[in-house]
Amino acid sequence: MITELQMRNALSTILVFVLSIGINQPSAIGVDDVTHKIQVLYCGNPGSEREEEFVTFLRDHGFEVSKSDLRSVDEAGADKFDVVILDWTYRYDNKGYPDRSKWKVDVKPLTENFRCPTIVISAVGLDMLSKLKPKIERVCLCMTNQAFQPRTDHEIFHRPLEVAPVIKKVAAPWDAKYMMVADVPLEDQISVWEVQTKDYPEIDPGLACDSYGFEDSPDCETFSLGISDKGPQSLAIARQSNFLFWGFSAPPNDMTFSGRRLFVNAVAYISKFRDAALPQKRTTPSRLWALRYANTPLFYSEGYSRELRLHYQEMFQKYPEWIPAEFDNAARPYIDNLVHRNEISHRELVLTLHPAELIKQFGDDASALRSYFQDNLSFLYFQDDMFVVDENVKRVGIANNDVKLIEYCIAKLDSQREGHAAVQILKRYTLESFDTKEQWNHWYDTNRSRLYFSDTGGYKFYVSQAK
Repeated sequence: MITELQMRNALSTILVFVLSIGINQPSAIGVDDVTHKIQVLYCGNPGSEREEEFVTFLRDHGFEVSKSDLRSVDEAGADKFDVVILDWTYRYDNKGYPDRSKWKVDVKPLTENFRCPTIVISAVGLDMLSKLKPKIERVCLCMTNQAFQPRTDHEIFHRPLEVAPVIKKVAAPWDAKYMMVADVPLEDQISVWEVQTKDYPEIDPGLACDSYGFEDSPDCETFSLGISDKGPQSLAIARQSNFLFWGFSAPPNDMTFSGRRLFVNAVAYISKFRDAALPQKRTTPSRLWALRYANTPLFYSEGYSRELRLHYQEMFQKYPEWIPAEFDNAARPYIDNLVHRNEISHRELVLTLHPAELIKQFGDDASALRSYFQDNLSFLYFQDDMFVVDENVKRVGIANNDVKLIEYCIAKLDSQREGHAAVQILKRYTLESFDTKEQWNHWYDTNRSRLYFSDTGGYKFYVSQAK
C-alpha cells in the first residue's frame, strides 16, 4: 500500500519534472486577461536585438507595446502609457570586460513630474532616476543570476501568473560570512532561485543595490534579494513608489521560465501605482551599515586573505585571460598583488569609517566594534559621514526611531533638567522647529498615526502621505 508520505513525494517529483520541462519552453506563457488592458512603452536601444526580443515577448503575453529611444524619452508622451520600461543593451563583451565603445549612454534624467508606473532594468535604467535620489541605491555591477530569499507570499509571485520559482541548494558564497549583518549566520548551503539561464561573464552582471533600510518608508517593498560580490543581501527586485527595480540583466530569452513569468507579473503589478506619492529621497545610509562597517578589519585579517587567495586561484584557473599582460600571464604574482592591495585599502578604509576614539579604543578588533554598535544600535545616527551614538537619546533609553521618544520629549519640554535636551532631540529627529509645547502637542496629536522613521531619509520622523 502506498503511504501518504510516498504519495506526497511522488507528487513532488512530478511537479519538479513538469517545471523543469517548462523552463526549457521558449513559447509564450498563458496570461490572464488583465495584460490585454495594459499599454507598455519600451524605452531601449532602437533597432537592437534586445529591443525586438522584449517587444515580442511582451506582445506575446497580451500587452500592447510601443517603442522609444531611452536617450530621448519624452515625459509627457510616456505618461500616456500604463507602464514604461527603461532598459538598454549589454555593455560587456561576453568575456567579462566592459566594452568601452558601448559604455557611455547619455540619458535624460526623469523629473519629479514623472509619475507613470515604470520598470527600471539594471544600471542604465537606474541612471534615469539620478535626479530623484531614490532609495534604490546602487552598490555595484556585480550581481549573479541567483535570487535570494524571494518573498513568494507576495502577490507579484501569483498574479496574473503563478510563478513557482524553482528553489535549489547551492554552496554559500565563500565571503558571505564577512558581509552579513543578520544575527543568524548563513548555513553552508543556501536556497537560491535562478532568474536567468546565463550568468556573468557570458552576459552582463546584474546591478546590486542597497537593501539596508530600504523598507523604512511606506513607499517601498522588497520582492527579492540577490547574490552579489557585496554579499547575499543585495537588493535585486523591489518597488519604490511608481518605480519597480529589476536588477537582473538578461532579456527574456535568457531568463528562466519562472523569471519570465515574474517579469510579466511585474509589469502588471507596477501598473497599479500611477500617481503614487513621490519617492522618499535617500540622504543617509541605514544604521545596519554600522554593523557592516564594524567587519572591515576582518577584510585584512590572515583568515580572509588566505580565503581570498584561494578564491583568486580558482577564478584565474577558470579565466586565465583575466590576468593582465604585465604579469606575463602568471597567476601567482598577480594574486599576491591583489591580496596586498586589498589589505592596504581596507586598513585605510577603517580609519575613515569610525570616529578616532573608537579606533583608539578597539583597534582592529572587529568583534568588539560590532558589539559596540550592536549594543548602541537604537541610539545611532549618521553625522559627518560616520555613525555616532546620540548620548541624549541613550540617557532617555528610548530608541530614536520609536515614536514614543517624541511623546516623551514633548512631555519634558517644561522640565528645567531635561527641557534643553528634549528640544535638541525633537529638532534633530523631526522636520519641525516649533517654539512652544502647545505647537509640538498639536503637531504630534494630529500626525501620530501617520509618523514613520527613516534612517535612509536622514534619521527623521516623517508624516506619511499614503492614502
